[in-house]
Amino acid sequence: MARSTRVRRLARRSGSERINCPRNHSKSEKSLSDRARLIRITGCLGSLTTFSTFGFETISLIREDRPILGVANVAANVIVGLIAVLVGMSIARYFVRT
Repeated sequence: MARSTRVRRLARRSGSERINCPRNHSKSEKSLSDRARLIRITGCLGSLTTFSTFGFETISLIREDRPILGVANVAANVIVGLIAVLVGMSIARYFVRT
């Protein structure tokens, strides 16, 4: 198994465990409001698995002497992400109006 695959799996597993374990077993987690729990899970832990994989893949491309692909990876992810935000905002505006 390639090292990059192991690192990605480790990041995903780590984030998944941190999302599921406290939610099901921690007394302090039960004292959080639903909104605080949602922010913690999606905002903090969800970004752990996504952003660490994105960063690792980008740095790997640069280290493999493929800097153009590394920069393209960053550009594509940012552009697609911004487009997704705009689409989401448009959908939200549609539902708020109706």
